[in-house]
Amino acid sequence: MEPSILSEALQVIRRQEANLVIVTDGSASDGNGGAAVVVTQGDHALPEAVCTDTHRGSAYTSSFEEREAMKMTLNWLIDHHRNSTVLICTDSQAAIPGGGSQLCWQRF
Repeated sequence: MEPSILSEALQVIRRQEANLVIVTDGSASDGNGGAAVVVTQGDHALPEAVCTDTHRGSAYTSSFEEREAMKMTLNWLIDHHRNSTVLICTDSQAAIPGGGSQLCWQRF
């Protein structure tokens, strides 16, 4: 990642003042698909991984995998961190209500 883009992304993440940052991703290509979630805390430039989870999934439709990653995230939050300020980072418009046109915040 280009240094200026990384620096800007870290600034945006820091401004949210979240206790936990969760990064989600899902993809499918050439008959292989899956979803992943990484939960981090601490310094955002050198985050500490609290939890990682993966799921093998759909062979050809990445939007389903992005949604699976979001479900994994929400299930983990319900089970482990109900009283945290959380920032969920995703590149998926399919996983965000409103097609990515808005951010939805909820305190767990």
